Amino acid sequence: MIFPKMEPAGPRRRESLIRHYALLALGYAVLGVLFTWPLILHFTTHTPAADESGDQFQTIWFFWWMKKALFTLHQSPFWTNDIYYPYGTGLGYHLSPFSNLLAIAVSLLTGAAINSATVFNALLLLSFVITGLASFLLIRQVTESPPVAFWGSIFVTVSPYRLWHLNHLNLLSFGWGLLAIHFTLRMLQEPRRRFAFAAVASFGAMFYACLTGTSFVVFFLAAYVAVNARSLWRHPQRPRVLRLGLFAVAGAVLIALPGLVALHQTDSVWDTRWKGLVLFSASLFDYLVPSAEASLVARWFGLGSGFAPGLSGEIFLGWLLLAAASVIIIAARHRVSPRWLILSLVFLVLSLGPTVKIGGHRYLQGLLPYRWLFEAIPYLSLGRTPGRLAVLTQFCLVVFTAQGLTLWLGPFGRIVTTAIRRAALYGLGIVATVIVLFAEYTPGSIALWEMTVPGLYYELAADSSIHAVYDGPIAASSQICNRYMYWQTIHGKKEANGYLTHASRDSWKLLDRMSQWRKFGQVERAELVAAQIDAIVYHELSGEVRLMRLR
Repeated sequence: MIFPKMEPAGPRRRESLIRHYALLALGYAVLGVLFTWPLILHFTTHTPAADESGDQFQTIWFFWWMKKALFTLHQSPFWTNDIYYPYGTGLGYHLSPFSNLLAIAVSLLTGAAINSATVFNALLLLSFVITGLASFLLIRQVTESPPVAFWGSIFVTVSPYRLWHLNHLNLLSFGWGLLAIHFTLRMLQEPRRRFAFAAVASFGAMFYACLTGTSFVVFFLAAYVAVNARSLWRHPQRPRVLRLGLFAVAGAVLIALPGLVALHQTDSVWDTRWKGLVLFSASLFDYLVPSAEASLVARWFGLGSGFAPGLSGEIFLGWLLLAAASVIIIAARHRVSPRWLILSLVFLVLSLGPTVKIGGHRYLQGLLPYRWLFEAIPYLSLGRTPGRLAVLTQFCLVVFTAQGLTLWLGPFGRIVTTAIRRAALYGLGIVATVIVLFAEYTPGSIALWEMTVPGLYYELAADSSIHAVYDGPIAASSQICNRYMYWQTIHGKKEANGYLTHASRDSWKLLDRMSQWRKFGQVERAELVAAQIDAIVYHELSGEVRLMRLR
């Protein structure tokens, strides 16, 4: 049955539902604390290091900039010259205004500074709650079994993809996309306006939290409609479904329009030709073999894929999930609809990018479907990591497995008669799942990054004679500039440096030349003065930081 009947929550059930979802939210928060241990012990001073790219520094800068743009400068936050000064840059691809507004709200509620680790970590834990609740609602909608839905939502909430990206708050925000999917499917099941409005609102939250996650939602809904086209065509209220569907699409486009306009102010620094995607595509081995850096089990057995640099820790499906799905495929293949399994395979193929990678070899170069989608769909070229579509591969496989478990647990529920006994047995299974996933999905202890600030920046903040600075020299890894952006939230001056993968072309005119500088002689100083830079914050290899005035 593609559209299971969902009982509406009447007034009498409202209070119990609030308690129910409050307990669920608490459960997902506890999972977040467990799987990010020992972050909770350093909540106000450290952030997760994750892949050690330092992108959390950039995210905190966006919190600070959004608040400054709205409440101090009273201007649109989609353009700034506070970085890449004096040229400035568009922020349409990176800004994540919805998450930034949540950060401002957290800052106001807690009294924590907008650029603090506290605000970042609070949103990190909130992402576990939102993802958990959204995946629970969606799986419960399909299976009509709350215990199985909770079991399945654990896989989604603490997946390797999420734990690998603990410093990428935008990628952790996919829970809003799952909510958009949930309400869209509810609208298809029960064509009511409230579901259409909820779907549009959730889509808007997703769009303004992460463009990558938004593309995942669009991919999923397109694939879902294609796989279920016959059932949708036979829907008893097809005209109403069509009207609400068109309304939802129009609403989604209108709500996303300001962000789409802002995208035209950005340009990509990355090679966005399809041949450049191979490095960021999934490898088949990475789905099956965990990374030694991201799994206790892999370390115990001396395993580790290493076949796709940058992806080997984030797309592992997990042996527990694969075993459960395999059992369902073998034992219940005639009773479980294959639609969700088909969707899982569709996204597996798309996550491979344009070319199949197996071990150190490549096959069918440029022949896989993602290449044609990449060349045909506007804005898709802004992305560079098709391997991240693995998040949909895992999610669809979880839903398929949950459907099969629901069929098996139906007779079981009738045999175990008392509610207390059923709850105890379900609880035991859930606890066992968490224990197994803790070994499969995490290295055991999350690496943390202390959010330290050189003392010079506090002195710079108090110096009213300096208007704009340049932090340098630029190291071999330009991602050091993430920290320059974070430290800017302390001193508040214009910054000639910066690090965005998508920025306006003009912003790179000066930065391209500055990236070659290893000393600051008369020529370099003159060029900085011509660009209205007042001082250089010079970072020695020893870690010492000193101020060099230019005026």
